[in-house]
Amino acid sequence: MEINGVTIQMLPAASGDCIYLEFPDSDFRMLIDGGYAKTYQKYLKKFLLKLAAEGKRLNLIVVTHIDDDHISGIRALLKENGDSRNPKIIEIDEIWFNSLNQCITSRNAEQGMSFAVKIILKSMCSTDIDFECEYKKQNISYTNGKNLAELIQAGGYRWNTSVVNNLVSKGQIVQFGDLKITILNPGIETLTKMGKKWLYHLKQINSNNIEITRDPLFDAAFEGFLLNNEKNIEFKQENISYSSEDLDWLDKYAEYKDIEMDSKITNCSSIALLIDYKDIKMLFPGDSPIQLFENELPKILDVIKLPHHGSAKNISLEFIKNTKVKYYLLSTDGKRYIDHPGKAVIANIIKNTGNNTELIKNYEIKFLKGLGKLDAED
Repeated sequence: MEINGVTIQMLPAASGDCIYLEFPDSDFRMLIDGGYAKTYQKYLKKFLLKLAAEGKRLNLIVVTHIDDDHISGIRALLKENGDSRNPKIIEIDEIWFNSLNQCITSRNAEQGMSFAVKIILKSMCSTDIDFECEYKKQNISYTNGKNLAELIQAGGYRWNTSVVNNLVSKGQIVQFGDLKITILNPGIETLTKMGKKWLYHLKQINSNNIEITRDPLFDAAFEGFLLNNEKNIEFKQENISYSSEDLDWLDKYAEYKDIEMDSKITNCSSIALLIDYKDIKMLFPGDSPIQLFENELPKILDVIKLPHHGSAKNISLEFIKNTKVKYYLLSTDGKRYIDHPGKAVIANIIKNTGNNTELIKNYEIKFLKGLGKLDAED
């Protein structure tokens, strides 16, 4: 889709996010998340090669948080792209990503590591299996088990260089020409909590004190722990199939009350961005609950990417009713979780926002047939 000259494209990422934005007047392009490794193999690689052939580069990649449906495609990209000085796919100016370094205040100089500690850390690392939900089976990716932090460092990419203390955290404003990015999330307390959770797990499986050093195996163990141990528990709603003659479910779910906010630590650590460009205001919250910062948002927004693929735990229904939004973006195929998107979220957008709001989807989901508009694909 295009809004006032700005291109926004949600690439097919199954149940994940892979969102491209281009600001032509500022000659600025950014990619928010990369979906699964399969997303890269099937769609993103071709898309980026086309950009590179046109003489374009990615000025910024934002990896919002450590979840396989957001991070795995970027891992696959960096693995194949190689050295930032001589990239095989596309030039990348900078990457924003909060890893172990942003969650642990200090790490000691690299020292020797016992065999037992190595075994513990390797057991926590993520495997090469990418859970590509489109086919409901395991598919092998070619990331070779390397964590994202290691791939960024090995490729010599600029990492969090535009933010204070190399920490992408709440309250910062970063300017790229006419483009202003306000970071709404995560707070430092959330990042600290994530680090403490990992340290607690380490202590549970090894009572001896493990010294955290700069060895990349710690980064891999941290990333793998979050990928493998943070399970999605969704609010279950009654399964209602769509009929062109029966939209009663919209009325029913429009009356739903807010449910408990998502407390999954990786989702709550998502990098959430408010983007101001000329007269356009856009919110890209990753999977973070908007409730964490909704009081800081303007009452009028041009674009909101629905957080956590439209889950009812991640956006309050009162916020939908009280905020004027021109476009809601929905990035999911609706196959992995029963409540992506949540019917209460969709019903409130359709029934309580007036005729000036459009729902833009990147997949035709069965129960949304006839509702919203399908984003055009190249």
